[in-house]
Amino acid sequence: MQVIRTIKEADENGIVQVHLPSSFGRRVELIILSLTEGEAQDASGQELMKLQETSGFARGVLGHPAEDIWNDL
Repeated sequence: MQVIRTIKEADENGIVQVHLPSSFGRRVELIILSLTEGEAQDASGQELMKLQETSGFARGVLGHPAEDIWNDL
């Protein structure tokens, strides 16, 4: 998986353009986080946790019963 992280500003019509390298292919997932003027450009820990808990990895791999080994101790 390749990742591009960038901060963009929408134009007056609310349009944001993202140019992808040719190595990305045609199918991508976009996650849009809003930032206010005074806000830091890094996502907060809370926002990152929300993204992680709904990711395919968290649900498909970590949420799989075979990964629940700690209850067996």
